[in-house]
Amino acid sequence: MPTNLFVASNAKIERAKSQIEDLDSKVSSFLISCGHTHFRNVDSSGIEVWRFRLNEPIPIEFSLIVGEILHTLRSSLDLMMSEIARINDKPTKNVYFPFGKSREIFEQELKKKTESLPDNVHNLLCSLKPYKGGNKLLWALHDWNRLDKHVSIVAITQISRVYVQTLVAIKGQIFTVGPRCGRHLYFDGKNLVQPHHSKQPRIVSSGKIVHYQGEAAIDFGHIPESDMSPNDAYLSVIYNQVLNKQASQMQIPFSPLLDEIELTAENCMEFMTTTPDSEIYLDIQPTISICIDDIDIFPFLSVKTILNDMRSMCKSIIQQFQSLPEKQPTIEDRGEPSAHRW
Repeated sequence: MPTNLFVASNAKIERAKSQIEDLDSKVSSFLISCGHTHFRNVDSSGIEVWRFRLNEPIPIEFSLIVGEILHTLRSSLDLMMSEIARINDKPTKNVYFPFGKSREIFEQELKKKTESLPDNVHNLLCSLKPYKGGNKLLWALHDWNRLDKHVSIVAITQISRVYVQTLVAIKGQIFTVGPRCGRHLYFDGKNLVQPHHSKQPRIVSSGKIVHYQGEAAIDFGHIPESDMSPNDAYLSVIYNQVLNKQASQMQIPFSPLLDEIELTAENCMEFMTTTPDSEIYLDIQPTISICIDDIDIFPFLSVKTILNDMRSMCKSIIQQFQSLPEKQPTIEDRGEPSAHRW
């Protein structure tokens, strides 16, 4: 297609970039100014759960800005489809980028919204799988952007950094350290352990291991993939000497079921569980992120990360259509159904 195509669509992509940067700046300023605290409560199983929380509610403005960014990105795709219709001398009315709640519904929308467009456009649209159960990120862009949906924003603790030497049970018993839905240690009746590598907390290293009074710092929680390294070291046990000796001799039972917990935003804010009314001292530094509340589909991704991923995806889609040949036969031209390539 001509190299000067999709000017409006590309302008939308650039606009989204500045919107995302503005949102990220506002989120960073908010997290610094509002601060956080921790609280604890006894759950239905009788253990005391310790969690972080922000000192102020997340501003509704963040949800509005996210909605604006989603609309900007979504409209870049619709503008592109209209431009493709124009250069093929087809009506632009009712031509949109098709989506569907299923592959079958997408096929119906494809025919309804792009029937006048060339077969190579149809084939490329089909290959993108813009339907639920297909391209997860592309479907989320459409689904979150719908006028009847409100994009909910939540806070999660991405990482909790603990200096091991400071972990002391003055009274009571520590059951778990770190969120049970992420990287954590649990009490096995004798020590704090984690036999499963995928759940082991990371010993902090970025060129060198960070120490505090001779003891390593440990990252619990949800370490982003981009922050992982093959050379990272992981902790499988903290021996009994860090625990209160009197509490250790109490032989408090710990059920393995307590080590299983649902992945939710609230549970991501957890950093420890203990016996009720425990007195615990530890130096812990949380890294709190603001996320879109669809954590079961996009776990632990900050708003900035997921919106940038969507922007890159839309930019790539526009480039793919840009590379198509200028004009091809259409369904209307041939008077026969098109063969879609999946």
